[in-house]
Amino acid sequence: MKQVKLILSVMFFALIASPAFSNIIDSYLVNTQVSGLSQTNYTHDLNDNGFVLGSALSGTLTIDIYNEKEKWYDAAIFQVEDFDFDTGGFTFGSSFMNNLEVSALGALNADGLLDVTIWSTGSFWIGESVLSIITEVPEPATFGLMMIGLLSLVFARRRAQFQA
Repeated sequence: MKQVKLILSVMFFALIASPAFSNIIDSYLVNTQVSGLSQTNYTHDLNDNGFVLGSALSGTLTIDIYNEKEKWYDAAIFQVEDFDFDTGGFTFGSSFMNNLEVSALGALNADGLLDVTIWSTGSFWIGESVLSIITEVPEPATFGLMMIGLLSLVFARRRAQFQA
């Protein structure tokens, strides 16, 4: 009866073990002026920050924009990965902040890279770009499976001792 209770308690622990979450932040200092009908490109690379491919659950991209002379035509179009406005958008001379949507998260999970292109119709400076990603860390589930395996070995050994 003790063995059954122990097995049930281990199974309960394995079922309630929820995954932990981690936050990875990648900061890229663009520090570029764009003017006229021009563009600038850069890439956030999470592969050197301990990022595990396929583990991104959600994320946020924030880009600082500094506009010295605000004019009505000073607009910025933000293209994140594909030109589909899934995550991108536009702003009139102010900073950009948006959650990563399906295509951007898919690209990030595929290769750990996030391509950003900023198109300009005016004149402004692009400061820092910060990519913040929430990832799943599977340690509790792995620990639960390891405990089940160890307990199975203990029960198998005890069973062999009782039969001998």
